[in-house]
Formats: sequence, structure tokens, C-alpha cells
Amino acid sequence: VPSASVAAPFSTAMPRHLTHPVMLRSGLPPAGRLPPVQGTLTRSKMAKAAGSEAAACPNSPPPGAVATSPLAAHSPDAFGCGSSAEAGGSTCGLPELYTQKCAQWKVEACPSVLQKLPGMPQELVELDLRHTHLGRRGVLCLVDVLMECPKLSKLDLSGQKLDNGAIEELVEKLRVHPSLTTLFLRDNLFSKTGAKALLRLLQENPRITELDVEGQPFLLSSLKERIAEQAASNRLL
Repeated sequence: VPSASVAAPFSTAMPRHLTHPVMLRSGLPPAGRLPPVQGTLTRSKMAKAAGSEAAACPNSPPPGAVATSPLAAHSPDAFGCGSSAEAGGSTCGLPELYTQKCAQWKVEACPSVLQKLPGMPQELVELDLRHTHLGRRGVLCLVDVLMECPKLSKLDLSGQKLDNGAIEELVEKLRVHPSLTTLFLRDNLFSKTGAKALLRLLQENPRITELDVEGQPFLLSSLKERIAEQAASNRLL
């Protein structure tokens, strides 16, 4: 009877390359024994990649920085501008700030406005924009910029075709302006609702002592008188 074949016993001896002294000390195979895993990044490679991303996008947060809300991209700080109490207003140039606000409001920056804006917000004292035709959104965008001007005392927005809704939004912004004293709104298109909002502006911001609303085709003379009386009252404070 032919003898049955016997399978060779399984060898428990470790392969020769695994008994290398380097493997025994560190638990890793010696260099050249095993191919590197594709896609593995070393610490130096990861640091190099992070550095290249930061160079490509100057506004990106540095590695390890806390992620901010997407809404932060719309603030002046996202463009390298911000407000500083020590500086007395925005820390970036006024024309640049206006251009950035126009991009946020999705309106075209007006060349006439850019020509009249000084270098820094702290330098703006008076701004005359009579009949520059900025439109409702253009005016409100500009007022956002003017809120960063701590020494602005006189603003002329005559002939801008501002209706009641635009006036109410304008009042909501200017009621907390820190230095405005004179506001010209001649030849616009607001009526009773807008006039009442302006009367509230004078009551909530007593720094404003002159408010010109002449030339409104839909505004009652009685409301004009009430606005004039409130402005005169503010001058006595």
C-alpha cells in the first residue's frame, strides 16, 4: 500500500527580514524591505502643504485657527479692514471701504463718490452728493460706510429720489451716528411716512440740529413745520 503523503508541518519560524535588529528595536521593517503606502503624508509634507495653501490665499486662516462663520466673510475684517476705538473709526482707507461695501451690496461704486472721499474715515467732515443719482441701494450702501466716519457733521443727499422705505432705512442707520449735525434731503420722493421717520430721527439723535426737507411734492406743510420745530429744539440742548 503506497504510503500516504504527509503535509509539511507549518513553520513558526519568523521570516529572516523580520529578525533584522532594526525591526526588533522599533517594530518597523528596515528601509527598503516594504514599499511605502501610497498617499501617506509625513509631518514635513503636511506642513509644506499647509504653507503653500496659506500663500495661495492670503485671507485663509492659518493652520490650527478656529474656523469662522461664513457670515464673517462679509465683514470689513474679511478684507483686512476693521473698526478700532483707538483709531476713532475704520482702520482701512475710506475709498477701499466704500468699494468693499459696494461689492457686498452688489451695486456699482460711483466714481463721483470715490473722488469726494478722503483717504481715511477720520478725515471726512462734509459730504455733498446732491443729484449724484446713487439710487436707493447705492445711498444705503454709502451710509453704511459713513457710519465708520466719526467726524462727519454734514451730509447732503438731495435729489436722490428716496422714497418712504429708503428714508426709514436711512433713519435706522443715522439715529446712532456719533457726529452728524446737518442733513439735507431736499427734492426727494418721500411723504408722510418718511417725514414721521425723520421726526423720530431728530428725537432719537439730538445731535442733528438741521434737517432740510424742502422740495418734497407729497409732503404736508404741517409735517415740515414739526420737523423744523424739533430741529430748533435740538439746537437748544
